[in-house]
Amino acid sequence: MNLANVFIVLAYYDDARRHPTRHDKLTMQTLNTAYLQRKLADVLAYQQTALHWNTTHFERDFVPLFETAVQRYQAISQALGVAVHSEDNHYRVLQTYLKAGRFDFEAFRDSSLPLSYRAAQREQQTTHVLEALADGTKAYFYITNYLGGTYHLTADEVFMEGDRLIIQESKHANHRTLPALNDIQDGLFKLILFANLSELRHQGRAQAFDVRLKLTGNLEGTLTLPCDNHQRQAFVRENRLSTKQQLLVDLLQREALDNALTIKLGGRRDTQP
Repeated sequence: MNLANVFIVLAYYDDARRHPTRHDKLTMQTLNTAYLQRKLADVLAYQQTALHWNTTHFERDFVPLFETAVQRYQAISQALGVAVHSEDNHYRVLQTYLKAGRFDFEAFRDSSLPLSYRAAQREQQTTHVLEALADGTKAYFYITNYLGGTYHLTADEVFMEGDRLIIQESKHANHRTLPALNDIQDGLFKLILFANLSELRHQGRAQAFDVRLKLTGNLEGTLTLPCDNHQRQAFVRENRLSTKQQLLVDLLQREALDNALTIKLGGRRDTQP
């Protein structure tokens, strides 16, 4: 989030309901909205960077919010008769983030970074039906920034086009025209990070690269963004896209222009090289 200048607001679930069919599970968790409204107002009035906000917010609020979250889940558990993770286990985890009783970024990094690495390695070995992989193979990226931050990320597909490496996120809709908006946003967020890499090295050597988002669904033909308005309108007419879907295509055009990336839309077979 710091890399993308995104402001983080830590929050906690304040209420929930028992699952209607799986009585040992909770569902419909709701956040404490009054707290969120106060924090969002603070963000809107904040005059410094997301990095400064995030650092200050974690140092000041992480421990009390963690404790509040644990207490609220225990209260929800008792009220609904649904077991949750033990309070003792949560507080043991919290202790790994502390030094002298205070939240410590280095302790948090040292504790969470191995988990991030293992998650990225698992993701590299996993293929989801919504990804519709066809162009290349999954890849693992180890990213560092000038502040000393370390990030473990994966990309759905990497492959060569000429002398350039294509880093691609792929989202697929099995029974819809386009993938769900949250899937598209997830792909865009990762690609914006990749697009802003100052340098990519493979086996010790600098590698030229481009980033691409591939969106597949029940579509006819292909459309590569950015493109001119005539091409977009022809694609919209051919696929009889709704006004809402047409707006999404226009917004994707803007994302492609603003973030120097390519977005390719089409049917699953049509988008294969």
